[in-house]
Amino acid sequence: MAKYKHIETDQLRMYPLNFDELFGEEHPIHNFKNVMSSLDFSEFNGNYKNEIVGRPALEPKRVMSAIFYSILLGNISMRELCRLSKVRAELIFLLGGEELDHSFLSRFRKLHIKEIQNLFIQTVFLGTESGMIDFETISIDGTKIKANANRSDIGKLEDFEDRYKKLKALSKRKLKEWSKETDSEKIDKRKKKLEKKKAALEEAISFLKENTDRNRVHLYEKDCGFQKKDGNFLVGYNAQGSVDYKSGMFLAQTVERGPTDVIYSIPMISLTEENCKKVLNESLNLPSTLDRLSQPVYLQDAGYASEANYRELKDIDLYCPDVSIAKALTKGTLVENPPEKLLSGSKIKNIEFNYKTNSDTFLCSGKRRLRFTRIVQTKTQEYKEYRTGGCGTCRYRGLCTGSKSKSILVRNEFLVSGYSKTCKVKETPMEKIKSYYTWKMREKLSTESSKKIYSKRFSSIEGAFGVIKGVRKGYRFLLKGIHKVRLEWSERCIAYNIGKLSHFSMNAF
Repeated sequence: MAKYKHIETDQLRMYPLNFDELFGEEHPIHNFKNVMSSLDFSEFNGNYKNEIVGRPALEPKRVMSAIFYSILLGNISMRELCRLSKVRAELIFLLGGEELDHSFLSRFRKLHIKEIQNLFIQTVFLGTESGMIDFETISIDGTKIKANANRSDIGKLEDFEDRYKKLKALSKRKLKEWSKETDSEKIDKRKKKLEKKKAALEEAISFLKENTDRNRVHLYEKDCGFQKKDGNFLVGYNAQGSVDYKSGMFLAQTVERGPTDVIYSIPMISLTEENCKKVLNESLNLPSTLDRLSQPVYLQDAGYASEANYRELKDIDLYCPDVSIAKALTKGTLVENPPEKLLSGSKIKNIEFNYKTNSDTFLCSGKRRLRFTRIVQTKTQEYKEYRTGGCGTCRYRGLCTGSKSKSILVRNEFLVSGYSKTCKVKETPMEKIKSYYTWKMREKLSTESSKKIYSKRFSSIEGAFGVIKGVRKGYRFLLKGIHKVRLEWSERCIAYNIGKLSHFSMNAF
């Protein structure tokens, strides 16, 4: 009969942890710890009284090391971090054997919210001084992230007023029913639940009446809103970021509540330039290969495109296609021609409209058809009006007309085969041509070199968002309120940058 060793599973055992032997030389924890040692945590000291009596506080560097490493492992929950701090060897190593508590982490992050966010610019300093960041090509984009809010609790003013009336009627009916029951504790809990809902509805109604610029609001998360994502709407925030192409590191980041990116084009470029200037002016160990005077190239997708943004950013080397040409540019099939007015050396003096007797239409120089619309009667003559509405994308726009439509008046006796009506070109100043800067951007993007530059956008910024939201499970926020949400997004971007600096990889385990 076979004999097996009997093991007492309930017997207490002690295992000495030799971290050097456990991790080995190739483990990513070593590079991670080196990067964390390069960060300055002196700002955190100002939030402590440093009294002689009382228990000493846990070192902020250890706490932040645990938070960032936990994010790199794909955990964004602070409660889960507290559990992992007892069982995960890397976290035990970083914390020096101290165990974390959720209430402590909550107070710590609330106390040091500004100091934690300031760690972000330090990672940009480290990336620049190490030669990873070169500030040459910068991609800017936004991504929609779900808020810690139920979709059914967001609504408009009239929705909440209707719900409030129904809740009042329901409360009266329920109170009558509960008065017949004997369990007073259970009744009190139900009453508190109803009162909480009524208070939330009253607050939401008051908020929407005071803030007329807001169409809708969430009952328990006032700062979030509807965000369009993949053809659907989610209740969340618009997380913005700018990424350096060479290193793949974030240079600037923030969270906004607006659903569209177009209004954040200029603010994000300004924030990125502010961080770049701060690093270039204050860093003492810049690589000799870094050019302080070079103008960076900014890449944005069609969500940021508008004539106003193009005009405001005309002095910046920006590559941003408008919606109508974005797909063609991505596929490499951009064939639209810019307006003749914008072409250097244009010698066109007249625009011709050729009459077609069989269809009673005019064909203009831009191959648009002008069709008969009405009879126009003046004091002395009668004219036929021909009009087209396809001038918005015509290459002769600005020479022929500045609007999206064009009409001509012709006397009936001239309408014979071979007739051509000639109009002199308009003396329109360049910058008064409608969508002038949009056309200039299209012209800029139509070259092969521009297409090559713009192709760098997707791999840099979309890759960063993919890692944060997909690999590291950061597809939702757990905190409420835009200030706390900005803290969460900062932590994830800082952790991402630290991962780049330490060459962190899950495959190394």
